[in-house]
Amino acid sequence: VAKTAMTTLASSSESLDLGCRVDVMDKQGRPRRLDCGKLRYLGPLKRFGAAKTWCGLELDAPLGRHDGEVDGVRYFTCKPGHGLFVAVDLCRRRAGSTAAPVAVEEPEKAAETAKKK
Repeated sequence: VAKTAMTTLASSSESLDLGCRVDVMDKQGRPRRLDCGKLRYLGPLKRFGAAKTWCGLELDAPLGRHDGEVDGVRYFTCKPGHGLFVAVDLCRRRAGSTAAPVAVEEPEKAAETAKKK
């Protein structure tokens, strides 16, 4: 596993750094009650191309959809059911959250390897 597309994304009011704690917001800008966790991936998803930036989260509770692998591509590693991808515009850094050190990973070429077999 190699390097991700980004380690930091800055907006006008906040920045998202790998390892920081984030809340997932609804479309009205309110925090979704149970969707909070650690930012583990920041970048594009192969499934959607490079046009959009996604946040890969390791949720505190098993309310996710995966373990960091989607469509045969490993973006990060977490417990099964704790991984969730959310559009970057729906993620907000938790107040006072500092980035914890995390290993920066790049999506594996697993899907391409599977196609060759």
